[in-house]
Amino acid sequence: MKGKHNKKPTSKLSKSNKTEEESKPIAQDSEDEQSFSNWLRSDEGVENLKLFIVGNSIIVFLVLSWPNIKETLDAMYYSYIEYTERK
Repeated sequence: MKGKHNKKPTSKLSKSNKTEEESKPIAQDSEDEQSFSNWLRSDEGVENLKLFIVGNSIIVFLVLSWPNIKETLDAMYYSYIEYTERK
């Protein structure tokens, strides 16, 4: 039994979105960018990315905490100097 309930509803928005997507030019990566992307997706690229993230995190931590570290080291240094002068 075929009736109007068996028809799939069509949306005007979906048709207009398809034509807009089809009309947009697709950016092609240059050969260098494509080879870098392929390398980054490889096992070696993922491992290097992990190392970069760990190294970058250490650097950010040191840069942000350096004033407190310096203050603590100065306090320890002056305490040591004061202690050795008493002897």
